[in-house]
Amino acid sequence: MASIRAGLESVEAEVEVPPVAATQSEPSASGPPRFVALLDPTPAYRKGLAVALAEAGFKPAEPVDLREWLLSVPGAMVLLTIIDELDAKSVLADAASANAPVVALLPNSCPETYAQALRSGAVASV
Repeated sequence: MASIRAGLESVEAEVEVPPVAATQSEPSASGPPRFVALLDPTPAYRKGLAVALAEAGFKPAEPVDLREWLLSVPGAMVLLTIIDELDAKSVLADAASANAPVVALLPNSCPETYAQALRSGAVASV
């Protein structure tokens, strides 16, 4: 146990960790913060995602009319928790009409579910 602890301490000494304040709520060097529409049925989870994304420099939003919002916010993207296939198809169609990328969050993860999300138009699935 002592050798593991000593190994961890030596690794920690070698790793340079950037200050947290430097990464929170600052736009990236490549441009302004990116807007992200959060679509998840669980309010507490949505709130947690919003906080994490805001701390990473994104601008989270919970639009009432996704298609209209995407058309009014150029460069926006969508983070979608896929619960119902019919809702997912509707969201993916709205995003495609606005040329907005969709990242699919999958509560039931198996290779076929990931593949289906990607075939349906998501740019990534996790």
